Amino acid sequence: MRVVLTDGGRFKAGFKGLADDCVCRAIAIVKAQPYENVYSEINLICREMGYKGLTARKGLPKVVMFEIMKRMGFEWKALCAPGSKQRIHLSESELPSGRIICRVTRHVVAVIDGVIYDNHDPQRDEKRMVYGYWY
Repeated sequence: MRVVLTDGGRFKAGFKGLADDCVCRAIAIVKAQPYENVYSEINLICREMGYKGLTARKGLPKVVMFEIMKRMGFEWKALCAPGSKQRIHLSESELPSGRIICRVTRHVVAVIDGVIYDNHDPQRDEKRMVYGYWY
């Protein structure tokens, strides 16, 4: 898959340094919203859920990530069931077109019409398994 290197507007919003902000970055890219707006909304949801020290910058537990995506209007499509031998990979030929956020091992990535938008190439030679995606 083609990869467009982007920080989702993080630098433009005035954020500096390294961060585990893939959820925030992917949402900003797929929804075409300003990074700082998505960042604030994620932090608000974390506080509402009782996670006072958790922020969009620090990486998010699975349960929090799923709740954030739900509250932001995304629907989840699972691609592999526990124990299933079926594997879908981060590959244009295996994913639907449109604006999706794919959940892979320890990361989420924005994919728009078969093109990856991220701050690095997460493909692993199109062998990286996709657990599912939000649309």
